[in-house]
Amino acid sequence: MRTLYNNERWFTEKELSKIGKCSSDATYRTLNLLRQIKYDQNDSLEIISKKNKGFFLQVTPLHSIGETESLFIKDTISYRLIDLIFQEQGYTLADLADIFYVSTSTIYRKLKSLATYFNENGLTLNMNNFVISGPEYLIREFFYRFYWSVIKSSQWPFKSISFEDISESYDRKMAAMSFQLTETERLQFLYRLAINQIRYEHQHFIITAPDKYVVDPYLQRYSYYMKPFIKANVPSTYQTNEWTFLALILISNPVFDELHGDYEIKVKWHKKKKTLAYVFAISLIHSYKRRNERLVFINENKLIFKLISSYIYTVIFSDLTIHHSTIPNVLDSIEETNRPFFKQSQLIMKSVLHLFPKSRIHFDQDYLLYNILLIFSSSINIQDIKKEIFVKLICTVEPLSEEYLSQKLLKQSSHNLIIHTGTKQQVYNEQYDLLLSDFHFDEQDHPLASNIYIWDFPPNERDWKNIFALIESIANQE
Repeated sequence: MRTLYNNERWFTEKELSKIGKCSSDATYRTLNLLRQIKYDQNDSLEIISKKNKGFFLQVTPLHSIGETESLFIKDTISYRLIDLIFQEQGYTLADLADIFYVSTSTIYRKLKSLATYFNENGLTLNMNNFVISGPEYLIREFFYRFYWSVIKSSQWPFKSISFEDISESYDRKMAAMSFQLTETERLQFLYRLAINQIRYEHQHFIITAPDKYVVDPYLQRYSYYMKPFIKANVPSTYQTNEWTFLALILISNPVFDELHGDYEIKVKWHKKKKTLAYVFAISLIHSYKRRNERLVFINENKLIFKLISSYIYTVIFSDLTIHHSTIPNVLDSIEETNRPFFKQSQLIMKSVLHLFPKSRIHFDQDYLLYNILLIFSSSINIQDIKKEIFVKLICTVEPLSEEYLSQKLLKQSSHNLIIHTGTKQQVYNEQYDLLLSDFHFDEQDHPLASNIYIWDFPPNERDWKNIFALIESIANQE
């Protein structure tokens, strides 16, 4: 669907099947479903098909592709099954087969597939009673992401809890608070409250709060604010965990404190305590500065706060892999429009992964990269980040000269060179843009490099001219 939307041209079935990595039948089923969605959107979307031409997506100028995607996802059997398992209980395999008009063997295969998906998110689906188990705070956040991923459908997704009732309750309690949430924060919070209430109805409570690795000066303060939002029927044993969970959600939101004015105090506290979250933030910033000397940062304290919040959230929910479907598209878009910024951010992120607790290092790195890219793009001019050219410099005749030659390369080149000398231990499979050496290596022995230039030691003026021309050529390559 996004392929048809982004490219205003005709596509054959074979092209769409190849792009979607699916069968012809799956492609036709998808196109038919999109045609059905058309009738829910006042004819704002229409798929036109013509023999020998293929398929063309026609939409009105103000049409939201996000709304169509959300409606498409919500109509899939996977989404409907997960939704049913969460909101209702007591179904048998035969019940589910009847609901979806399929055989019990078909629905069982689909449930097995979903069980694998839940496992990938640190959760377990019981194949006998279809109850999801795992850390309760992880279950809550999983379903928040699950329902928020289709927010563009503009439909309140919860059946047993009306939007009006929970909204009225929220407004009444927030009136007594010393702060207010933005419209987006409010809607996100209503989703979380609805999810909490459904879990309470099913007698599921947070037994252990997810704060083992989290240090923050405002956890206690926000926990106090969250007390009124915990239902009275929650057993007293679990109430502290329940409001701590909601507080953690607030302190790990990278825009919340910024909007409500106390983010600078928070940054000072983390700096004084030298928390891992602060070291993570500072290490990222220093890495960008070291690689880009002329880079200007806008409001560095605000940048540090956002990175601290991102670190905290990543640690708390490191088991979750479920994310909004647009994240891969955003990453592809940034890589396509500003490749130097994207590639440099990838390398910088990898250099700070050791700052996460070892038991939490299995998190989705694409999601962390996504956050880093968006956070830094709001604090720097990403056009100021130049392409990095990785150079391997090896002098066998006189290894002591490598540092001198490196400095000359850096001084005389206008490009962003990252130079590794021969005295630096070779990392297996490390790839360079350019190998400079006075020695002809055998093909199987020389470091991996896209370009190779062999000179005599010491290099003469013609060598330098050729090298800088080669660097210029590399810099201009996409």
